[in-house]
Amino acid sequence: MIEGPKKLKKWMRSVGSSQTGLAVALDISRGSLVNYLRGAATPGLGPAVRLERLSNGAVPVEAWVEKERETKEEAR
Repeated sequence: MIEGPKKLKKWMRSVGSSQTGLAVALDISRGSLVNYLRGAATPGLGPAVRLERLSNGAVPVEAWVEKERETKEEAR
């Protein structure tokens, strides 16, 4: 499961960020940001890195990458 949308929403609430203000700060459209928040899209590397820096690590780049599930064989 991708944790990015949840972490992004939580961080935005904690700092009182508006969608428009954050989109401007990230140099993306508000529509793109809305898609990230809904989980309908994931940011490219550039916006993801800018978001990690802007949030002081609260929304890390890896939050936008689906974690691999460990199989029983991999656990051995």
